[in-house]
Amino acid sequence: DICLLVDYNNTESWQYAGGCFEGGAPTRMVPATVGEVYNFSSVRVQVRSKNDPFVVAAKENADSDDFSFGIDIDFLYTFAYFLFFCAVVCGVLVTAAVLLKEAIFKTSFYEKYFK
Repeated sequence: DICLLVDYNNTESWQYAGGCFEGGAPTRMVPATVGEVYNFSSVRVQVRSKNDPFVVAAKENADSDDFSFGIDIDFLYTFAYFLFFCAVVCGVLVTAAVLLKEAIFKTSFYEKYFK
């Protein structure tokens, strides 16, 4: 990954202001092993403004390990699990209702509507 920060200066031009990664590094790489061949299908390159809200939030929360940028989003996970549970319950109830109707009226839902 390559990520560059730029800043708009007083001379009305963009100037390199550092990298986006830890310690102001412009790249995030791992050391290569001697004798090994590496094939790159793509290299992600980002150019961001020094005043980009994401960059500012990341720098403000650089000491944090949760990468939430100061926003507690645990309730979203709980809400997503709740919605998934509701969807599963609704699916089971609809399936049970269709099977019950078929048993009571002795007609197949599929025969009635898809033949």
